[in-house]
Amino acid sequence: MRLSARTRFPIWMYATAFTALGVVAAAVGMLPCGADAELYALLVATGAAALGAYKLLPWRNKAGWTALIIFWTMLAVGVAANLHQWTVERWCTLEHPWMLNPDANDFRNQALLRSGLVPERPIYDLDYAVTYDGVLAAFIYLFGRSIMYPLLGNMLMTLLAVVMSGGLAVRLLKPAASHKPQQIASAAIIMTGAIASYLNCGTVLIKDAMLNCCTVASLLGMTAIWNPPAKLYKRTALMMLLVIGLAGITVVRYQMLLMLIPAALTTWRRRYWPSALAAVAIILTMYFGLRSMMTTYSLSEYIDPEAATCRFFQERETHATYLDMLGGYAFLGVWQKLLWLPVTCAVQYLIPLPWNALNDLPMGYTLAYAHQGWIWYLIGGAALYYLVYTSWRNIRHELLGRYMIWAAACFIGIAWLFGGTVSRYILPFMPVFVAGALYSLLNDRHRQSFRRFYAVYIVSLAIALTASYFFR
Repeated sequence: MRLSARTRFPIWMYATAFTALGVVAAAVGMLPCGADAELYALLVATGAAALGAYKLLPWRNKAGWTALIIFWTMLAVGVAANLHQWTVERWCTLEHPWMLNPDANDFRNQALLRSGLVPERPIYDLDYAVTYDGVLAAFIYLFGRSIMYPLLGNMLMTLLAVVMSGGLAVRLLKPAASHKPQQIASAAIIMTGAIASYLNCGTVLIKDAMLNCCTVASLLGMTAIWNPPAKLYKRTALMMLLVIGLAGITVVRYQMLLMLIPAALTTWRRRYWPSALAAVAIILTMYFGLRSMMTTYSLSEYIDPEAATCRFFQERETHATYLDMLGGYAFLGVWQKLLWLPVTCAVQYLIPLPWNALNDLPMGYTLAYAHQGWIWYLIGGAALYYLVYTSWRNIRHELLGRYMIWAAACFIGIAWLFGGTVSRYILPFMPVFVAGALYSLLNDRHRQSFRRFYAVYIVSLAIALTASYFFR
Protein backbone atom coordinates (compact mmCIF):
# COMPACT_ATOMS: atom_id res chain seq x y z
CA MET A 1 0.00 0.00 0.00
CA ARG A 2 1.26 3.47 -0.85
CA LEU A 3 2.29 5.53 2.13
CA SER A 4 0.12 8.62 2.47
CA ALA A 5 1.01 11.80 4.28
CA ARG A 6 -0.87 10.56 7.34
CA THR A 7 0.67 7.09 7.35
CA ARG A 8 2.94 6.47 10.30
CA PHE A 9 6.13 4.55 9.89
CA PRO A 10 6.53 1.43 12.02
CA ILE A 11 8.86 1.52 14.99
CA TRP A 12 11.45 -0.68 13.28
CA MET A 13 11.89 1.93 10.54
CA TYR A 14 12.59 4.64 13.09
CA ALA A 15 15.04 2.26 14.75
CA THR A 16 16.72 1.69 11.39
CA ALA A 17 17.02 5.43 10.77
CA PHE A 18 18.47 6.20 14.21
CA THR A 19 20.86 3.26 13.91
CA ALA A 20 22.03 4.61 10.56
CA LEU A 21 22.61 8.04 12.07
CA GLY A 22 24.59 6.46 14.89
CA VAL A 23 26.71 4.34 12.55
CA VAL A 24 27.56 7.35 10.40
CA ALA A 25 28.36 9.46 13.46
CA ALA A 26 30.70 6.74 14.72
CA ALA A 27 32.38 6.47 11.32
CA VAL A 28 32.93 10.23 11.10
CA GLY A 29 34.29 10.26 14.64
CA MET A 30 36.68 7.34 14.13
CA LEU A 31 37.77 8.51 10.66
CA PRO A 32 38.40 12.26 11.10
CA CYS A 33 39.09 14.51 8.14
CA GLY A 34 39.52 17.90 9.77
CA ALA A 35 35.92 19.12 9.52
CA ASP A 36 34.02 16.33 11.24
CA ALA A 37 30.99 18.22 12.54
CA GLU A 38 30.46 19.95 9.21
CA LEU A 39 30.86 16.67 7.34
CA TYR A 40 28.30 14.90 9.51
CA ALA A 41 25.78 17.70 9.11
CA LEU A 42 26.24 17.72 5.34
CA LEU A 43 25.97 13.94 5.14
CA VAL A 44 22.66 14.09 6.97
CA ALA A 45 21.49 16.93 4.72
CA THR A 46 22.44 14.92 1.63
CA GLY A 47 20.46 11.94 2.85
CA ALA A 48 17.50 14.14 3.72
CA ALA A 49 17.54 15.63 0.21
CA ALA A 50 17.50 12.18 -1.40
CA LEU A 51 14.72 10.97 0.90
CA GLY A 52 12.82 14.18 0.20
CA ALA A 53 12.99 13.47 -3.52
CA TYR A 54 11.73 9.94 -2.88
CA LYS A 55 8.85 11.29 -0.78
CA LEU A 56 7.57 13.29 -3.75
CA LEU A 57 7.02 10.14 -5.80
CA PRO A 58 3.71 8.25 -5.78
CA TRP A 59 5.22 4.75 -5.74
CA ARG A 60 7.15 4.89 -2.48
CA ASN A 61 6.79 2.18 0.17
CA LYS A 62 8.50 0.91 3.30
CA ALA A 63 10.95 -1.29 1.42
CA GLY A 64 12.09 1.67 -0.65
CA TRP A 65 12.52 3.91 2.40
CA THR A 66 14.55 1.25 4.18
CA ALA A 67 16.75 0.53 1.16
CA LEU A 68 17.57 4.21 0.70
CA ILE A 69 18.47 4.58 4.38
CA ILE A 70 20.82 1.60 4.10
CA PHE A 71 22.40 2.89 0.89
CA TRP A 72 22.82 6.34 2.45
CA THR A 73 24.60 4.74 5.40
CA MET A 74 26.95 2.82 3.14
CA LEU A 75 27.76 5.90 1.09
CA ALA A 76 28.24 8.11 4.14
CA VAL A 77 30.65 5.65 5.76
CA GLY A 78 32.50 5.33 2.45
CA VAL A 79 32.80 9.10 2.05
CA ALA A 80 34.12 9.43 5.61
CA ALA A 81 36.65 6.64 5.03
CA ASN A 82 37.94 8.08 1.77
CA LEU A 83 38.19 11.62 3.12
CA HIS A 84 40.16 10.29 6.09
CA GLN A 85 42.52 8.46 3.74
CA TRP A 86 43.02 11.50 1.50
CA THR A 87 43.60 13.94 4.38
CA VAL A 88 44.59 12.92 7.92
CA GLU A 89 46.12 9.59 6.97
CA ARG A 90 48.36 11.26 4.37
CA TRP A 91 49.08 14.37 6.43
CA CYS A 92 47.03 16.47 4.04
CA THR A 93 43.96 18.70 4.29
CA LEU A 94 40.56 18.94 2.65
CA GLU A 95 41.86 21.88 0.64
CA HIS A 96 44.93 19.93 -0.49
CA PRO A 97 43.87 16.25 -0.50
CA TRP A 98 46.05 13.35 -1.56
CA MET A 99 44.29 11.73 -4.53
CA LEU A 100 45.44 9.82 -7.59
CA ASN A 101 42.61 9.57 -10.11
CA PRO A 102 42.38 11.91 -13.17
CA ASP A 103 39.33 13.79 -11.90
CA ALA A 104 41.30 14.59 -8.76
CA ASN A 105 43.91 16.22 -10.99
CA ASP A 106 41.13 18.32 -12.53
CA PHE A 107 40.09 19.41 -9.04
CA ARG A 108 43.63 20.45 -8.17
CA ASN A 109 44.00 22.34 -11.44
CA GLN A 110 40.75 24.22 -10.88
CA ALA A 111 41.78 25.05 -7.32
CA LEU A 112 45.03 26.49 -8.68
CA LEU A 113 43.18 28.43 -11.35
CA ARG A 114 40.88 29.97 -8.74
CA SER A 115 43.97 30.98 -6.76
CA GLY A 116 45.63 32.55 -9.80
CA LEU A 117 48.67 30.30 -9.57
CA VAL A 118 48.59 29.04 -13.15
CA PRO A 119 47.39 30.79 -16.31
CA GLU A 120 43.75 30.27 -17.17
CA ARG A 121 43.08 28.51 -20.47
CA PRO A 122 42.01 30.85 -23.31
CA ILE A 123 38.48 29.52 -23.73
CA TYR A 124 35.05 31.11 -23.76
CA ASP A 125 33.07 31.39 -20.57
CA LEU A 126 30.31 29.16 -21.96
CA ASP A 127 32.82 26.53 -23.02
CA TYR A 128 34.48 26.76 -19.64
CA ALA A 129 31.17 25.94 -17.97
CA VAL A 130 30.30 23.05 -20.29
CA THR A 131 32.98 20.68 -18.99
CA TYR A 132 33.44 18.65 -15.83
CA ASP A 133 36.24 21.06 -15.01
CA GLY A 134 33.53 23.71 -14.95
CA VAL A 135 31.51 21.68 -12.45
CA LEU A 136 34.51 21.44 -10.14
CA ALA A 137 35.21 25.14 -10.63
CA ALA A 138 31.61 25.91 -9.66
CA PHE A 139 31.95 23.92 -6.44
CA ILE A 140 35.17 25.74 -5.61
CA TYR A 141 33.62 29.12 -6.41
CA LEU A 142 30.50 28.46 -4.30
CA PHE A 143 31.91 26.53 -1.35
CA GLY A 144 35.67 26.97 -1.36
CA ARG A 145 38.50 24.59 -2.13
CA SER A 146 37.39 21.75 0.13
CA ILE A 147 37.15 18.38 -1.65
CA MET A 148 34.24 17.53 0.65
CA TYR A 149 31.64 19.44 -1.38
CA PRO A 150 32.07 17.87 -4.84
CA LEU A 151 32.30 14.47 -3.15
CA LEU A 152 28.98 15.06 -1.39
CA GLY A 153 27.59 16.16 -4.74
CA ASN A 154 28.54 12.77 -6.17
CA MET A 155 26.89 11.08 -3.21
CA LEU A 156 23.64 12.95 -3.81
CA MET A 157 23.75 12.22 -7.54
CA THR A 158 24.15 8.51 -6.85
CA LEU A 159 21.24 8.41 -4.42
CA LEU A 160 19.03 10.29 -6.90
CA ALA A 161 20.06 7.89 -9.67
CA VAL A 162 19.01 4.95 -7.50
CA VAL A 163 15.67 6.63 -6.79
CA MET A 164 15.05 7.34 -10.47
CA SER A 165 15.91 3.75 -11.38
CA GLY A 166 12.76 2.79 -9.50
CA GLY A 167 10.70 5.26 -11.51
CA LEU A 168 12.22 4.02 -14.77
CA ALA A 169 11.32 0.42 -13.91
CA VAL A 170 7.73 1.43 -13.17
CA ARG A 171 7.44 3.25 -16.48
CA LEU A 172 8.98 0.38 -18.46
CA LEU A 173 7.25 -2.57 -16.77
CA LYS A 174 3.85 -1.05 -16.10
CA PRO A 175 2.13 -2.37 -19.26
CA ALA A 176 3.26 -5.96 -18.70
CA ALA A 177 3.68 -6.53 -14.98
CA SER A 178 0.89 -7.67 -12.69
CA HIS A 179 2.65 -6.42 -9.59
CA LYS A 180 1.99 -3.08 -7.92
CA PRO A 181 4.11 -0.10 -9.01
CA GLN A 182 5.37 0.28 -5.43
CA GLN A 183 6.74 -3.26 -5.48
CA ILE A 184 8.37 -2.79 -8.88
CA ALA A 185 9.97 0.50 -7.84
CA SER A 186 11.33 -0.74 -4.52
CA ALA A 187 12.71 -3.90 -6.14
CA ALA A 188 14.49 -1.83 -8.80
CA ILE A 189 15.88 0.54 -6.16
CA ILE A 190 17.22 -2.37 -4.13
CA MET A 191 18.74 -4.09 -7.16
CA THR A 192 20.36 -0.95 -8.58
CA GLY A 193 21.79 0.15 -5.24
CA ALA A 194 23.11 -3.34 -4.60
CA ILE A 195 25.39 -3.14 -7.66
CA ALA A 196 28.66 -2.31 -5.90
CA SER A 197 30.41 -0.42 -8.69
CA TYR A 198 27.30 1.69 -9.33
CA LEU A 199 26.86 2.71 -5.70
CA ASN A 200 30.58 3.27 -5.20
CA CYS A 201 30.54 6.20 -7.66
CA GLY A 202 29.06 8.23 -4.82
CA THR A 203 32.15 7.84 -2.63
CA VAL A 204 34.94 8.98 -4.98
CA LEU A 205 35.60 12.08 -7.05
CA ILE A 206 34.59 10.80 -10.47
CA LYS A 207 32.39 12.23 -13.21
CA ASP A 208 30.54 8.92 -13.61
CA ALA A 209 28.27 9.68 -10.65
CA MET A 210 26.83 12.69 -12.46
CA LEU A 211 26.74 10.77 -15.74
CA ASN A 212 24.80 7.89 -14.17
CA CYS A 213 22.26 10.27 -12.66
CA CYS A 214 21.78 12.30 -15.83
CA THR A 215 21.49 9.21 -18.04
CA VAL A 216 18.71 7.63 -16.00
CA ALA A 217 16.99 11.03 -15.85
CA SER A 218 17.13 11.28 -19.65
CA LEU A 219 15.84 7.74 -20.13
CA LEU A 220 13.04 8.36 -17.66
CA GLY A 221 12.14 11.61 -19.41
CA MET A 222 12.05 9.96 -22.83
CA THR A 223 9.41 7.50 -21.64
CA ALA A 224 6.98 10.43 -21.82
CA ILE A 225 7.38 10.36 -25.61
CA TRP A 226 6.39 6.68 -25.77
CA ASN A 227 3.61 6.74 -23.21
CA PRO A 228 2.72 10.27 -22.00
CA PRO A 229 1.17 10.39 -18.52
CA ALA A 230 -2.43 11.51 -18.37
CA LYS A 231 -1.76 14.47 -16.08
CA LEU A 232 -0.02 17.55 -17.43
CA TYR A 233 2.24 18.10 -14.42
CA LYS A 234 3.61 14.56 -14.74
CA ARG A 235 4.38 15.08 -18.43
CA THR A 236 6.05 18.37 -17.57
CA ALA A 237 8.14 16.76 -14.83
CA LEU A 238 9.34 14.00 -17.17
CA MET A 239 10.28 16.47 -19.89
CA MET A 240 12.17 18.55 -17.34
CA LEU A 241 14.09 15.43 -16.36
CA LEU A 242 14.95 14.89 -20.02
CA VAL A 243 16.25 18.44 -20.43
CA ILE A 244 18.23 18.36 -17.17
CA GLY A 245 19.65 14.95 -18.01
CA LEU A 246 20.80 16.05 -21.46
CA ALA A 247 22.40 19.17 -20.02
CA GLY A 248 24.23 17.14 -17.39
CA ILE A 249 25.50 14.60 -19.91
CA THR A 250 26.81 17.47 -22.04
CA VAL A 251 28.80 18.68 -19.07
CA VAL A 252 30.43 15.42 -18.03
CA ARG A 253 30.73 13.30 -21.19
CA TYR A 254 29.06 14.70 -24.25
CA GLN A 255 30.06 11.69 -26.40
CA MET A 256 27.37 9.79 -24.50
CA LEU A 257 24.80 11.84 -26.41
CA LEU A 258 25.68 9.85 -29.52
CA MET A 259 24.33 6.78 -27.74
CA LEU A 260 21.18 8.60 -26.64
CA ILE A 261 20.13 9.47 -30.20
CA PRO A 262 19.12 5.83 -30.92
CA ALA A 263 17.47 5.74 -27.49
CA ALA A 264 15.32 8.72 -28.45
CA LEU A 265 14.40 7.10 -31.74
CA THR A 266 13.31 3.91 -29.95
CA THR A 267 10.48 5.90 -28.41
CA TRP A 268 9.00 6.48 -31.88
CA ARG A 269 5.41 5.26 -31.59
CA ARG A 270 3.05 7.29 -33.76
CA ARG A 271 4.38 10.41 -32.10
CA TYR A 272 6.71 11.57 -34.80
CA TRP A 273 7.18 15.17 -33.77
CA PRO A 274 8.16 14.49 -30.13
CA SER A 275 10.64 11.80 -31.20
CA ALA A 276 12.12 13.99 -33.90
CA LEU A 277 12.34 16.97 -31.56
CA ALA A 278 14.08 14.83 -28.92
CA ALA A 279 16.67 13.71 -31.47
CA VAL A 280 17.17 17.30 -32.68
CA ALA A 281 17.53 18.49 -29.08
CA ILE A 282 20.24 15.90 -28.46
CA ILE A 283 22.10 16.92 -31.62
CA LEU A 284 21.92 20.61 -30.74
CA THR A 285 23.06 19.86 -27.21
CA MET A 286 26.04 18.00 -28.65
CA TYR A 287 27.13 21.21 -30.35
CA PHE A 288 28.00 22.83 -27.03
CA GLY A 289 29.91 19.79 -25.86
CA LEU A 290 31.76 19.54 -29.16
CA ARG A 291 32.61 23.23 -29.07
CA SER A 292 33.99 22.83 -25.57
CA MET A 293 36.00 19.73 -26.44
CA MET A 294 37.56 21.41 -29.49
CA THR A 295 38.89 24.23 -27.32
CA THR A 296 40.47 21.96 -24.72
CA TYR A 297 41.36 18.63 -26.39
CA SER A 298 42.51 17.23 -29.70
CA LEU A 299 39.34 16.31 -31.58
CA SER A 300 41.11 13.46 -33.39
CA GLU A 301 41.44 11.60 -30.09
CA TYR A 302 37.65 11.24 -29.97
CA ILE A 303 36.58 10.79 -33.60
CA ASP A 304 39.40 8.40 -34.55
CA PRO A 305 38.65 4.93 -33.04
CA GLU A 306 42.34 3.99 -32.94
CA ALA A 307 43.28 7.21 -31.13
CA ALA A 308 40.37 6.83 -28.70
CA THR A 309 41.33 3.25 -27.93
CA CYS A 310 44.95 4.26 -27.30
CA ARG A 311 43.77 7.05 -24.98
CA PHE A 312 41.37 5.04 -22.82
CA PHE A 313 42.61 1.44 -23.10
CA GLN A 314 43.44 0.34 -19.55
CA GLU A 315 46.87 -1.31 -19.45
CA ARG A 316 46.89 -2.29 -15.80
CA GLU A 317 49.12 -4.86 -14.17
CA THR A 318 46.02 -6.85 -13.20
CA HIS A 319 45.19 -7.13 -16.93
CA ALA A 320 48.66 -8.45 -17.86
CA THR A 321 47.60 -11.93 -19.02
CA TYR A 322 44.65 -10.57 -20.95
CA LEU A 323 46.76 -7.85 -22.58
CA ASP A 324 49.40 -10.38 -23.61
CA MET A 325 46.65 -12.42 -25.25
CA LEU A 326 45.21 -9.43 -27.11
CA GLY A 327 48.49 -7.94 -28.22
CA GLY A 328 48.26 -4.43 -29.68
CA TYR A 329 44.47 -4.19 -29.55
CA ALA A 330 44.35 -0.50 -30.43
CA PHE A 331 46.02 -1.21 -33.77
CA LEU A 332 43.94 -4.24 -34.78
CA GLY A 333 41.70 -3.99 -37.82
CA VAL A 334 37.92 -3.90 -37.68
CA TRP A 335 37.49 -7.58 -38.49
CA GLN A 336 40.14 -8.62 -35.99
CA LYS A 337 38.34 -6.65 -33.26
CA LEU A 338 35.07 -8.28 -34.28
CA LEU A 339 36.66 -11.71 -33.87
CA TRP A 340 37.78 -10.72 -30.38
CA LEU A 341 34.37 -9.23 -29.54
CA PRO A 342 32.98 -12.22 -27.56
CA VAL A 343 36.10 -12.18 -25.39
CA THR A 344 36.14 -8.42 -24.85
CA CYS A 345 32.42 -8.43 -23.98
CA ALA A 346 32.96 -11.21 -21.45
CA VAL A 347 35.90 -9.38 -19.85
CA GLN A 348 33.94 -6.12 -19.68
CA TYR A 349 31.04 -7.99 -18.07
CA LEU A 350 33.20 -9.63 -15.38
CA ILE A 351 35.58 -6.87 -14.32
CA PRO A 352 36.43 -5.48 -11.85
CA LEU A 353 37.22 -8.92 -10.47
CA PRO A 354 36.65 -9.48 -6.73
CA TRP A 355 40.13 -10.80 -5.97
CA ASN A 356 41.76 -7.63 -7.33
CA ALA A 357 40.02 -5.52 -4.69
CA LEU A 358 43.18 -4.58 -2.81
CA ASN A 359 44.96 -3.25 -5.90
CA ASP A 360 42.96 -0.01 -5.97
CA LEU A 361 43.11 0.77 -2.26
CA PRO A 362 45.68 3.58 -2.73
CA MET A 363 43.04 5.54 -4.69
CA GLY A 364 40.30 5.05 -2.10
CA TYR A 365 39.25 2.52 0.50
CA THR A 366 35.80 2.08 -1.03
CA LEU A 367 37.23 0.88 -4.33
CA ALA A 368 37.73 -2.48 -2.66
CA TYR A 369 33.94 -2.67 -2.36
CA ALA A 370 33.51 -1.66 -6.01
CA HIS A 371 35.19 -4.93 -7.00
CA GLN A 372 32.49 -7.03 -5.32
CA GLY A 373 30.35 -7.61 -8.38
CA TRP A 374 28.48 -10.66 -7.09
CA ILE A 375 25.08 -8.97 -7.12
CA TRP A 376 25.70 -7.67 -10.62
CA TYR A 377 26.51 -11.20 -11.78
CA LEU A 378 23.15 -12.43 -10.44
CA ILE A 379 21.23 -9.53 -11.97
CA GLY A 380 23.09 -9.83 -15.25
CA GLY A 381 21.95 -13.41 -15.78
CA ALA A 382 18.27 -12.46 -15.57
CA ALA A 383 18.87 -9.42 -17.78
CA LEU A 384 20.62 -11.59 -20.35
CA TYR A 385 17.63 -13.94 -20.40
CA TYR A 386 15.32 -11.02 -21.12
CA LEU A 387 17.61 -9.81 -23.90
CA VAL A 388 17.82 -13.21 -25.59
CA TYR A 389 14.29 -14.54 -25.11
CA THR A 390 11.91 -11.64 -24.49
CA SER A 391 13.18 -8.33 -25.86
CA TRP A 392 12.80 -9.25 -29.52
CA ARG A 393 9.31 -10.61 -28.92
CA ASN A 394 8.10 -7.40 -27.27
CA ILE A 395 10.01 -4.85 -29.29
CA ARG A 396 6.96 -3.60 -31.20
CA HIS A 397 4.71 -3.07 -28.21
CA GLU A 398 6.98 -2.40 -25.23
CA LEU A 399 9.62 0.26 -24.71
CA LEU A 400 11.59 -1.98 -22.35
CA GLY A 401 12.56 -4.30 -25.20
CA ARG A 402 13.79 -1.37 -27.27
CA TYR A 403 15.74 0.12 -24.38
CA MET A 404 17.27 -3.27 -23.61
CA ILE A 405 18.48 -3.84 -27.17
CA TRP A 406 19.83 -0.29 -27.26
CA ALA A 407 21.71 -0.78 -23.97
CA ALA A 408 23.13 -4.10 -25.20
CA ALA A 409 24.31 -2.42 -28.42
CA CYS A 410 26.04 0.30 -26.38
CA PHE A 411 27.63 -2.41 -24.20
CA ILE A 412 29.00 -4.16 -27.28
CA GLY A 413 30.22 -0.90 -28.81
CA ILE A 414 32.14 0.03 -25.67
CA ALA A 415 33.71 -3.44 -25.52
CA TRP A 416 34.71 -3.19 -29.17
CA LEU A 417 36.25 0.26 -28.77
CA PHE A 418 38.13 -0.25 -25.48
CA GLY A 419 38.79 -3.99 -25.52
CA GLY A 420 36.57 -4.62 -22.50
CA THR A 421 39.04 -2.96 -20.13
CA VAL A 422 36.88 0.01 -19.02
CA SER A 423 33.84 -1.57 -17.40
CA ARG A 424 32.71 1.63 -15.66
CA TYR A 425 31.57 3.01 -19.01
CA ILE A 426 28.61 0.60 -18.92
CA LEU A 427 27.37 1.84 -15.52
CA PRO A 428 24.91 4.38 -17.03
CA PHE A 429 22.96 1.46 -18.54
CA MET A 430 22.55 -0.43 -15.27
CA PRO A 431 18.98 0.83 -14.58
CA VAL A 432 17.92 -0.58 -17.97
CA PHE A 433 19.57 -3.93 -17.25
CA VAL A 434 17.91 -3.96 -13.83
CA ALA A 435 14.50 -3.33 -15.41
CA GLY A 436 15.04 -6.21 -17.84
CA ALA A 437 16.18 -8.52 -15.07
CA LEU A 438 13.20 -7.52 -12.94
CA TYR A 439 10.82 -8.30 -15.81
CA SER A 440 12.32 -11.79 -16.10
CA LEU A 441 12.13 -12.41 -12.37
CA LEU A 442 8.52 -11.24 -12.11
CA ASN A 443 7.13 -12.88 -15.23
CA ASP A 444 9.43 -15.71 -16.34
CA ARG A 445 10.97 -17.19 -13.21
CA HIS A 446 8.59 -20.19 -13.28
CA ARG A 447 9.28 -20.97 -16.93
CA GLN A 448 11.38 -24.02 -17.67
CA SER A 449 13.38 -22.05 -20.23
CA PHE A 450 14.36 -19.47 -17.60
CA ARG A 451 15.47 -22.11 -15.12
CA ARG A 452 17.55 -23.94 -17.71
CA PHE A 453 19.07 -20.74 -19.03
CA TYR A 454 19.95 -19.48 -15.57
CA ALA A 455 21.47 -22.83 -14.56
CA VAL A 456 23.66 -22.82 -17.67
CA TYR A 457 24.54 -19.19 -16.97
CA ILE A 458 25.63 -19.91 -13.38
CA VAL A 459 27.81 -22.82 -14.50
CA SER A 460 29.37 -20.73 -17.27
CA LEU A 461 29.94 -17.85 -14.86
CA ALA A 462 31.65 -20.15 -12.36
CA ILE A 463 33.92 -21.52 -15.08
CA ALA A 464 34.79 -18.03 -16.34
CA LEU A 465 35.56 -16.69 -12.86
CA THR A 466 37.63 -19.76 -12.00
CA ALA A 467 39.63 -19.43 -15.21
CA SER A 468 40.12 -15.71 -14.56
CA TYR A 469 41.39 -16.44 -11.06
CA PHE A 470 43.94 -19.07 -12.07
CA PHE A 471 45.16 -17.27 -15.19
CA ARG A 472 45.49 -13.84 -13.61
